[in-house]
Amino acid sequence: MGEISKRTSIVTVSLGSGKKADVMYLFMNDICGEQEKSPRHAKAYTNLKKMKDDIEIERVKALKAFIKDSLEGKFPGPENSVNVNEEILENFKKKL
Repeated sequence: MGEISKRTSIVTVSLGSGKKADVMYLFMNDICGEQEKSPRHAKAYTNLKKMKDDIEIERVKALKAFIKDSLEGKFPGPENSVNVNEEILENFKKKL
């Protein structure tokens, strides 16, 4: 890439072709480590893959707890509900 950059006024961009280009480019998911293994030309500066995996584990735990509470009648409880005024409810029922 360096030899091309020396011989042209066109801006050269490197995606895995070395650091002698005018611009180096990496995809954000490579920089952030969003996959199991980075491509050879890339470098991960953090491990978002692990965070995504941890989020998935927590998401499944939350959904299982929701299902359990729903089936056992623990959700929704009084603290999760709003009661309607009796007069409004009766008027609604008449209109049905």
